[in-house]
Amino acid sequence: MDRALIEASRRRCEQSGLSPLDSVDKEKLAGERLAAVLERHEPLLLHARPIFEHLEQAMAGRAYTAVLVNYRGWILLRAGRIGDAAADEALDVGTNWSEESKGTNAMGLVLQEKQPVVIHGEHHFYQDHHFLTCAASPVYAPDGTFCGAVNISTQKENYHPLLLSLTSTISDALQAHMRADSRSEEEQFLLRELEETSKLAGLPLVTLKDNRYVIRANDRAKAMLGSHIIGKELPAGYKGMSGSTISRRSLMILHPETRSDLYTFHDIAGSCPSILRVKQLAERAAGSDYPVIIYGESGTGKELLAQAVHTAGIRAMRPFVALNCSAIPEQLVESELFGYEKGAFTGAAQRSTGKFEAAHQGTIFLDEIADLPLHSQGALLRVIQEKTITRIGGIKPIPIDVRIISATNKNLRREVEEGRFREDLYYRLKGIHLTLPPLRERTDLQTLCGVLLEQLGEGSRTLCPEALEKLEAHRWPGNVRELQSVLMQALFYTDEPFIGPEAIQLEAPYERSAGTSLDLHEVEKSTIVQALQESGTISKAAEILGITRSTLYKKIEKYEIEL
Repeated sequence: MDRALIEASRRRCEQSGLSPLDSVDKEKLAGERLAAVLERHEPLLLHARPIFEHLEQAMAGRAYTAVLVNYRGWILLRAGRIGDAAADEALDVGTNWSEESKGTNAMGLVLQEKQPVVIHGEHHFYQDHHFLTCAASPVYAPDGTFCGAVNISTQKENYHPLLLSLTSTISDALQAHMRADSRSEEEQFLLRELEETSKLAGLPLVTLKDNRYVIRANDRAKAMLGSHIIGKELPAGYKGMSGSTISRRSLMILHPETRSDLYTFHDIAGSCPSILRVKQLAERAAGSDYPVIIYGESGTGKELLAQAVHTAGIRAMRPFVALNCSAIPEQLVESELFGYEKGAFTGAAQRSTGKFEAAHQGTIFLDEIADLPLHSQGALLRVIQEKTITRIGGIKPIPIDVRIISATNKNLRREVEEGRFREDLYYRLKGIHLTLPPLRERTDLQTLCGVLLEQLGEGSRTLCPEALEKLEAHRWPGNVRELQSVLMQALFYTDEPFIGPEAIQLEAPYERSAGTSLDLHEVEKSTIVQALQESGTISKAAEILGITRSTLYKKIEKYEIEL
């Protein structure tokens, strides 16, 4: 959004005597006055109605409303509903959204400036409109006459970065209709493209000729393929899902082929509402290039989620570089992050590329970011602000373009308050924050166990109810990582198709002991007693312990264990 245009609009409003705290003008045409305005614009409405009929279907239940205003700001046509009674009434046919009537708003600003614009939340002049986000694009007749604008409005919480692109697509379709009375081949395709775009806003869309040459691409697709892709062949390494095909032209949703060694959203298992919500938010995050912070206890799958965000995003074909900030000695952090020149310090026998440089045009994942030393936090902040790095011992700034995804099991806000984390860096990293639930709070343990058994190559084996109860009663301090370890141990203990509770070893006997100085004979005795209790028979206990029955009898006698 152009701040200069918004400030100029606000000044015009103030100079005309409007106040942000005033009640908004609710003038609305009705009866003969409205009929006269609609009749005067019937040629425009004739072409707009088919498009708005498609929009009405596409926007059903989505809390968005699209309107067409004339060059004076009167709403002529509408599709969809926001779901707020006052907002829907204010955006009804016959209401006026010129700057003089409604202050700074997207429609009024387009009428003034004749260019696409987004007005978000508090950028509206009137406080009564601060809950809205509006995007509008101008509409021109075939002879170049300015007709008005297409606008999409919603509550600001529902803002989507592609709203403005969608209004431009609608405007393009409307202008194509007006360029010819008959529904030409191009018109049909624009309408179909509009339908697909309405449903798939946020995805990279291209129009291909003969399934090879890119003849149209939206902003997301250009971000992936480059701004000069029009007229060129679709590069290798991209695949897509075809939407519509008309006369050798096809609309395609692009999907970059991803590295097979990285996780995707398909790999995030679970049916719990909390994990499904995190996946939903993460998929939306993948469609942007904003920084992401992932919160979660150890073992909840933070790096898995980070990789999935990367592989679903526009940088999927580029590197994914991970760094555990807590695993590097403090004096080596900056050389790991930014690299170093030959001779920069003792032992620097040759130049070394840092993680940021290695991740250029891709994603860098900073795990355990809260453990980054304070002096290194300052260096990281400079890199984020300046988008350049300088190797240790070097003098030449190196431009870098990376998306930063960070993760921590600590409360970063509290770390800031207690002086262990820089507040300015915190806000630079906190574009989008996602929180993975701990395993103890999830309701899909049985589903998760099935998936993990499948991954361990034992999908045909299942947990009996008693074993599942034992697992559900555990607190899981190690979360999914601990569950996977327990299931590995259970598979080792038993070859039966049904895994019983005796195979579920939540702790080894030695781990249950009071301390590491426990006598080894006591450990052996405790292990034998446990095996006997859980198996119920000498033969099964001997099998669990990996010894013969005769050896087990001797040890029972040795330790005076009562059967």
